[in-house]
Amino acid sequence: MNEIKPKHPLLSRHRPVLDAFNAVADRFDESYENAITRAIRDRLYDEISHLITAGSRVLDINCGTGIDALHLARRGYKVTGCDLSPNMILRAREKAAAAGLPDVKFHVVSFEELDRVLSTPFDLVLSNFGGLNCVADLRPAVRQVASLLKPCGAFLAVVMPPLSPWDVIASFSRGRFRPAFFRLGDNVQATGFPGKPFTVYYHSLKTLRRSCHEYFFFSHARGLNIITPPPHATSFSGRFPRLRSVLESIERPLASLPIIRSFGDHYVAAFRRRESLIFHGPSS
Repeated sequence: MNEIKPKHPLLSRHRPVLDAFNAVADRFDESYENAITRAIRDRLYDEISHLITAGSRVLDINCGTGIDALHLARRGYKVTGCDLSPNMILRAREKAAAAGLPDVKFHVVSFEELDRVLSTPFDLVLSNFGGLNCVADLRPAVRQVASLLKPCGAFLAVVMPPLSPWDVIASFSRGRFRPAFFRLGDNVQATGFPGKPFTVYYHSLKTLRRSCHEYFFFSHARGLNIITPPPHATSFSGRFPRLRSVLESIERPLASLPIIRSFGDHYVAAFRRRESLIFHGPSS
């Protein structure tokens, strides 16, 4: 694992994030994957199939243990995965070997310095499940993504916004009003990583679009788990399956509407790279 240099400035800046994901890598799939996350991933894979053709080159940044990368490889895409956490990448490589997918390449690298290890142009770059929420300023990562995409290539980002209606309703129903709007606060700490907190930055769709504007055309967006149970509400889904189905039928036609699409536990946004872009060497 020599791909991240111990004294690289990005390493010290992102040390809390790296430590947190290193700590959960060996149990990430078992502890954090569930029926809701799988349903979200399935919808994302369908969207990818409409954006690019089989055989296209895909870059999965903040790839974690390689769940998306390996699934897309099975669908016939040529996939490369990147993550800041060496332990996550180690597990991804082990899973790729066990699945007989040696052509899937994984690199230990921040999405703010992708051009240090990659040069091949890709047809699509994927950032799933809030990886971009680990940084305050999206522009360095967006520039890196754009520099590695073919002209008109697709960028698909799943991001956590500043307001989740589900969290608001759930908190109000328990008479807990302060947690309802916790995402709007500053210096928000991640949950689900015991003893390894790090700051989470909740980016609005407007902020993401503004950060991407220099390099990308905005295509479309859709809110995820706006009023339906998010991944951390599996107990609700199990206890009230009929209510969950009703909420899904209400949410489905609304999720892509302006304003509403900006809310949810996450939202997914699609962009196309501008054709005439010139990049001068690696970014610092």
